[in-house]
Amino acid sequence: MSDGVRSHRLGPPLLVALLAAGPVQAQIVTDGTVGPKVSLQGGEIKIGADLGTRRGGNLFHSFEKFGIATGQTATFTGPGDIKNVISRVTGGEVSNIDGKLASTVGQADLYFLNPAGVVFGPNAKLDVPGSFHVSTAHELRFADGTRFSALDKTGSGLTVEHRRRSASWAKLPSRSRWTGASCDSHPERFCLWLAAIS
Repeated sequence: MSDGVRSHRLGPPLLVALLAAGPVQAQIVTDGTVGPKVSLQGGEIKIGADLGTRRGGNLFHSFEKFGIATGQTATFTGPGDIKNVISRVTGGEVSNIDGKLASTVGQADLYFLNPAGVVFGPNAKLDVPGSFHVSTAHELRFADGTRFSALDKTGSGLTVEHRRRSASWAKLPSRSRWTGASCDSHPERFCLWLAAIS
């Protein structure tokens, strides 16, 4: 080219590789504060109790990133006597959920905190045995005064207390969106969706 700008063409091998790569899968990465730091990928992701910390009837999980792409399934697993699976996202990125979020942990309620935001896409599905609580709050406070914070990882505590006292919202704009996701509800249980609409 006469203006000094080079033009590049994609060669056939690179073009074939890009076309064959398919859709990018969302990623789930633990942050290492309540269990080992690991990166979980694939179509069927199991989030085991060994990736978190148990205190009495509570199972705590902490993630740097948490996203579920269309067609992906992320399933929390653990002992059947757990009452609450309590998770937070600490990395500052919005959680885009457009696949299936599930739990096979007894009759446990599932708590999901991400102060950066949570977006449920049109293909999102939920299959949990208890209630589902999602929030852009930055911490969950328990009746015994313990708090589990997504912004202050080192100042957070883990507790056997199962009664939640309150949730504290960060002074950030809400970035949670509901875009028509569905809840796989069973007649014997109740599904609860709590999300701020932006």
